[in-house]
Amino acid sequence: MRLETTRASQGQALITAVVIVASILAIVGGFLFITASSNITQSTHSADLAQAAQAAHSGIDIAYEAIEAPAHANTVPCGSGAVTGSLGSNPPSSYSVTVTYFSATSSSTPMTCAEVAAGNTPHSVELSSVGISTHQSQTMVSGATLSVGATTTQVFGDATYTGGTLKLNGADTFKIAGRQMYVRGNASCGSGAVVNGTLAVLGSLNMSGNCTITGGVLVKDKVTALSGSPSVGGNLASADATATPDIVITGDPHLHTVLARTTVSHPSSWSVDSGSQIVQHDTSVTPPKTQPFPTLVWTKAGWAADGYNTVTAGSTCAAAYAAIFATHTATVKGEAIYTTCKITLKAPRTDCPSWQQYYCPNVVLNRNLAVFSTAGFTIIGTASIESGSSTTGHTLVLAVPSKATTGTPPTCSSSSGNVKMTNSGRIGANIDTLIYTPCSVTMSGAASLAEGEVYVNGTFAPLNGMSFGAPFTVPGSSGGGTSSGGVPGQEGPATIGISYERTT
Repeated sequence: MRLETTRASQGQALITAVVIVASILAIVGGFLFITASSNITQSTHSADLAQAAQAAHSGIDIAYEAIEAPAHANTVPCGSGAVTGSLGSNPPSSYSVTVTYFSATSSSTPMTCAEVAAGNTPHSVELSSVGISTHQSQTMVSGATLSVGATTTQVFGDATYTGGTLKLNGADTFKIAGRQMYVRGNASCGSGAVVNGTLAVLGSLNMSGNCTITGGVLVKDKVTALSGSPSVGGNLASADATATPDIVITGDPHLHTVLARTTVSHPSSWSVDSGSQIVQHDTSVTPPKTQPFPTLVWTKAGWAADGYNTVTAGSTCAAAYAAIFATHTATVKGEAIYTTCKITLKAPRTDCPSWQQYYCPNVVLNRNLAVFSTAGFTIIGTASIESGSSTTGHTLVLAVPSKATTGTPPTCSSSSGNVKMTNSGRIGANIDTLIYTPCSVTMSGAASLAEGEVYVNGTFAPLNGMSFGAPFTVPGSSGGGTSSGGVPGQEGPATIGISYERTT
């Protein structure tokens, strides 16, 4: 009996011990589960906060880019939610940036967006970017001083100036560094043309095909996006207060924020890109500033003072061509020539005796060259103007002057006053070129112009791509320089000096 009682007591004690151990293990396991779950939650929360902070920072960077080089004061981001977008993250994240400007006279009272759009220059800017990831948000605040690279005295400050119609066609990429194409007439863009810059149009704009404009677009009159899938990387704005709608979309364009002075017409199945918007009845949208066509006249004294050898050839064509080809061996800064002859470079041609050298097809520049011809220029066949150096750049001016030395303006006709490049005629690389004429510029076939500016008071249809180099000062030039390529309503891009950044 005693043995059985002892065994029963021992069994009960063992069971009690097992229960106690199991309870302890359950409690420890539960604690570990709670701790692990808490760590996972905390880790997810921290990751969301970090992603939200990254989204906020991205919004700051994108807003600064938009401030640096907009198409016009009206497209400068301003106000609450001025810059919004989504990031390609998983889970998805987004940002919304409020942009506030301050004038030079007050660092505490903000400017209104209407004041900014009217062209009043701000002294500083504050950005407040809210980044959102899943259910978390972070706010980043950044402040910066603004200085505008003024080019009000730079006559040829635009990449191109077209007084008539600008036609962008062909699978061409036009590279514009921080400047704009300015069109006083109408513009069309289609058939694969790409403009790596901004566009300001005082007439109407027609887009089709897969035309691509990477910067902002500001148009005074109606905008039509027809067949194909054209795209605009910046804001697309129309200031036509008389047309309803003033933006008509019938194709499938890729557009960011669309600003209409009246209304936008589009298919019900179409919408702007994610994170963008359509703003109708936007009274802050005003046309690009009117820029008069600048003047450029021959000034022998001006070119001589600039270090050029000057030649006034007049109607003596042989003297004009001889001076042009002398650039190959020139030892001074370059040649500056005035003639009333039409300058024609044509090819093929192999017989080039000295008295006939003006028929030779190719000009090789070892120095700068400026030619003023009241009758115009033609580069045809395989004729070309090339740089004699692959390392040293040269400048080239081909100008039909605003008026002859007699004071009369040039005659614009099918045979006079124009600049024509046909067949495979070309102006090669490493030459910063200025083509100027009160008439028209035409390019056809495989003609190409590598780098420079084109100022034409008539029509212009560039071909085969073109890079637009830095503008240079030309003796005898005046006017121009009043377009709106910078911030806000200024002519140069904004320089941003970041004063502070903080995450709240």
